[in-house]
Amino acid sequence: MTFQTAFPNVHVSWPVSLIQLPAAAGGDFVVAEQDGTVRRIENRADIGAADLVVDLSAQINANVPNGGSLARVWNWELGLMAVAFHPDFPSVPDFFVSYTLNTGTAAAPSWTLRLSRFQWFGTTLSANDAEVLLQIAMPGPIHHAGGLTFDPQGYLMMSVGDGDVGSNAQPLDRLLGKLLRLDVNGSDALRGTAYRIPADNPFAAGGGAPEIWASGFRNPWRFGFDRSSGQLWLGDVGDTRLEEVDLITRGGNYGWPVFEGSACQDATGACDDPSLIQPLFTYFHDNYPHSGGGNAIVGGYVYHGSAIPDLQGTYVYADFDQGLIKVLRNVGGSYTTEIVGQLNWMISSLAEDVDGELFALPYGSGVNLQRIVQHAPSDTGPPALLSATGCIDAGNPHSPAPGTVPYAINVPSFADGASTARWFNVPTDSTVSIGNDDRWQFPIGSVIAQNLSRAGRLIETRLLMHHADGWAGYSYAWNQAQTDATLLTTGKTVSLTDGAWAFPARSDCMVCHNGIGGFALGLETGQLNRTVHYDSNGRTADQLSTLDGIGLFDRTLPANPPRLAPVDEPGAALEIRARSYLHANCSGCHRPDGPTGLDIDFRYGVPTAAMNVCGIAPQRGDLGLLGAERIAPGHPEQSVIRGRIAQVGAFQMPPLGRASVDANGLAVIDAWISSLSACPVAR
Repeated sequence: MTFQTAFPNVHVSWPVSLIQLPAAAGGDFVVAEQDGTVRRIENRADIGAADLVVDLSAQINANVPNGGSLARVWNWELGLMAVAFHPDFPSVPDFFVSYTLNTGTAAAPSWTLRLSRFQWFGTTLSANDAEVLLQIAMPGPIHHAGGLTFDPQGYLMMSVGDGDVGSNAQPLDRLLGKLLRLDVNGSDALRGTAYRIPADNPFAAGGGAPEIWASGFRNPWRFGFDRSSGQLWLGDVGDTRLEEVDLITRGGNYGWPVFEGSACQDATGACDDPSLIQPLFTYFHDNYPHSGGGNAIVGGYVYHGSAIPDLQGTYVYADFDQGLIKVLRNVGGSYTTEIVGQLNWMISSLAEDVDGELFALPYGSGVNLQRIVQHAPSDTGPPALLSATGCIDAGNPHSPAPGTVPYAINVPSFADGASTARWFNVPTDSTVSIGNDDRWQFPIGSVIAQNLSRAGRLIETRLLMHHADGWAGYSYAWNQAQTDATLLTTGKTVSLTDGAWAFPARSDCMVCHNGIGGFALGLETGQLNRTVHYDSNGRTADQLSTLDGIGLFDRTLPANPPRLAPVDEPGAALEIRARSYLHANCSGCHRPDGPTGLDIDFRYGVPTAAMNVCGIAPQRGDLGLLGAERIAPGHPEQSVIRGRIAQVGAFQMPPLGRASVDANGLAVIDAWISSLSACPVAR
């Protein structure tokens, strides 16, 4: 399967939910954008823009520092979460939205998950038109979930995360870590609620909060009903190891935090409780070598469309971090999974239209919604041999093809001691755009390549190609004779004479080369601001000036371009070398809007005091370090960031691309942290 831009002229930002209205309402689509807007897209290919339905951004982003976005100042899991329309729309003109608010202050935030109802007759609504149905106080800025859908009986179901406090998921007097079920067709005067409790809810008569349908979830982001069988499928985001798919039953308890997925993590014997329901399927995080998994499931749908016959009856789901589309198949009573596609953006959600066809929602600014479609019969994919790609010299397979442009960077990301030769090619008469952040944007048809060698032997060639439908990465493994390299479709680790080498899975490439990081990592002004030796003519020259001289750029280079410093550069300040290392190895994901869900910003141009690391307690585990902080000034041994760089395995950072520790980079980070007598102060 592949992707097709649904509405080429319609760009949306941070979409999280997409609904198609019934034919009686015109069959148009309604998209929810995380910063607070709901928009209607007319269902025709030539539509030029989306129309505003309601703008909640002023409410959502109130009490946010510096007038920013709630979701991007504090955490990507905040803001507008989902939209759902009444099953009898438009005769019942109701639609529902879930969203988070900071009901505290900028200095002392307090998080609330809110469910509101609007009545829509086709005109633009005001935020004041909302009827608030339910508000839930949340203990923190993540794990709010907020998924919405109607069940076959016409009741509204809403998922609620545990607020990043696992102990919330089990008690039945709390709505956190639960799946709720509400009758929104009337109010309950006795209970004082703007909704009623369905009589068949498991705790309608007592024993727990009557809104609860199921319990024991961590962050159940998206869920949906099989339109054939009526079964309810749910994806629950895991912690450090396992993502899970659940089949939901009335009153079911799905085990979090006693279990993470199917793994017991309770030493008191609670795992022996037979009432805890095991997941239908789990997969490991991709921190575990070549698990083929991902890092944050966003759920999906059982496919009953007609466009992709091979997917009929399978559960099609997505993973956020890697933009993976996967299917879960029932083979003889056992479930197996496979990757069937990868979007070159992170995916916030999948969506289902009235015909059962599926959409993927890229998570980014100014993106196009994507239909999931069948591969074209003529799409044969990339060549099986590197020699057939046209990227290497046919007469000398160890050299790039004539006409390509060699380049070198100041601070390479660590690759297990391999030496790297780099080159790129752009189409004739095309130029490279330089963004305001000095990242380079390559035109469609561009290819970026690396040859990786150890002990004088080529191991791997990596290609990053900008296709018409986005970027894609390919890995080619060199043969023993060193005459050619073969395309890999899955990752693998091999033993070489000088140690192990981990080849990435194709899906791994776009984890780091993601849309937030700019795809072409390393190709930015600060990295290429250096002198290089050109073998073709024996000259040593300034690289940026040379590239400018061949007409590569679409604008004039800045007079004093930034420059990253190699970790071993004599005379360069220790802080500059450490910051350069963090930028090269970590900032592709650790930046605003990045996929980590953390507020860390490792970009080189950000002041050290604004990185949000010094003196701050870790949010995703302390590695067992006593007195752990993200960076503890003067104490590398207490610094989690240093600890992750020093690890190999599930908790290493970066999570991919290495199977050993970068001793030189670690030494620079150690020295820098040791030199800090206190945390830098913002100026």
